[in-house]
Amino acid sequence: MNDVARLAGVSSQTVSRAVNSPNLLSPATLAKVRRAIDLLDYHPNVAAQSLANRTVKMIGLFMPFTQEQVKSNMFFHSLSATVCQRCAQHDFVLQLFTANPDESYVRLFKRLYREKRVGGLLLTCPSMNTKEIGELRSSAVPFVLIGRPAAPDLDVDYVDVDNAAGAHMAAQHLLNKGHRDIALLNAPKFMTLSEDLRSGVQRACQEQGEPVRFTEIHSELTYKSGLEIMRRLIASDNRPTGIITADDLLALTVKRAADEARLRIPEDIAVISTFASGWYDVMEPELTHVDTGFERIGIVAAEHMMKVILKKNPPPLRTVLDVKLTEGKST
Repeated sequence: MNDVARLAGVSSQTVSRAVNSPNLLSPATLAKVRRAIDLLDYHPNVAAQSLANRTVKMIGLFMPFTQEQVKSNMFFHSLSATVCQRCAQHDFVLQLFTANPDESYVRLFKRLYREKRVGGLLLTCPSMNTKEIGELRSSAVPFVLIGRPAAPDLDVDYVDVDNAAGAHMAAQHLLNKGHRDIALLNAPKFMTLSEDLRSGVQRACQEQGEPVRFTEIHSELTYKSGLEIMRRLIASDNRPTGIITADDLLALTVKRAADEARLRIPEDIAVISTFASGWYDVMEPELTHVDTGFERIGIVAAEHMMKVILKKNPPPLRTVLDVKLTEGKST
């Protein structure tokens, strides 16, 4: 910084203002300092800036799954890439965290926030258990849920897609095609997503006005768990004619199990996904799915958290994004 100041013929304080508060300088002075910065290829120390401004421009993105589960789920890849890009555009740093059996995420982030190693948290896939969310809320750690909170009285910032509406669309689509024996290959029981998908499918079945057999099975949102479940379901005497999956990775397991059993999609068994993270591109026939445009939730969550960290006092975030059905050839 001193070298920049000498070359520009200004004080170090003026250089600091050019980096942190450029609006406080005249256009001529700002241009002079920026020319010196470019000539010397000067890069401000982000950690030092955070200490000086008492603003920690680092966001933690927490995924409550094991490293193995995160590796196989395209949702986390796409979400983290979206948030990372948004952070970089605003000189923020993104840190990724997965579940650690030796330390609860609440204790972890309270410690990291206290040590000024994160300025806020994005928490994905919230649980039906409200204890940890309540504990985090009672602490000083700013956070945004990516997903619906389990209870509305928690009064927390969140953004989600309308998963219940998406599941309702998926079930209604199968019912309109004549299916009366439907299975839902759902997310883990602990996730609010699981409850939303179940409620959407059940509502569509109840609206049908005639008997519909509905089966729900919970997966770990991994290819391995989905394939084991689908092999058993397809080999059973109660094989459904239509299957709704929590995401498109699980839809691939339906395809694999059907192929092994020499069943055709959609003639023998139809499949539709309530979420498309990118795996649907490799499925044949083309997968019917609910388009959630889920990248938007990463943008909304990141932008809100950056405003909170920068003390811009944004209004409470309570956002649920619309979804739409995209019909392929798997139903």
